[in-house]
Amino acid sequence: EHELVVVDEPGPAFVLPANETEWSFDLTHTWEDARPFHAVTVGGHMHQLGSALQMNRTGPAGTDCMLDSTPWDFRRQVFVTFDEPVVYRQGDEYGWRCTWDNSATNPLQYNSPPQDIPSGLDTHQEMCSAATFGWLE
Repeated sequence: EHELVVVDEPGPAFVLPANETEWSFDLTHTWEDARPFHAVTVGGHMHQLGSALQMNRTGPAGTDCMLDSTPWDFRRQVFVTFDEPVVYRQGDEYGWRCTWDNSATNPLQYNSPPQDIPSGLDTHQEMCSAATFGWLE
């Protein structure tokens, strides 16, 4: 029996530039805890103009792709549960990349013409966040 631990990582504030077809940023953190973290489920969240979201963990043995939600579908927020836990060890890096399409050619574009869009909680703002569920040894 394990106690659930949620590693919830809201993304920083940003402004999504108008007329960009593929604007991204990466968020990377280092697992600092000496206790290994056993990740069992991951999920990410963006809004309507999102086009891709990837999550990964990198350690001495290489990189594990934990989630690749390409193309992103705002109507279908994705969570993935693993058959076997992905273990974060002290010094491992974990992170995610969010990509948006804020162009006039995006069929989900809600501004005509496209405008700079700030990050925020409203559906007509954008965001990039991720959560990982698991337990500590």
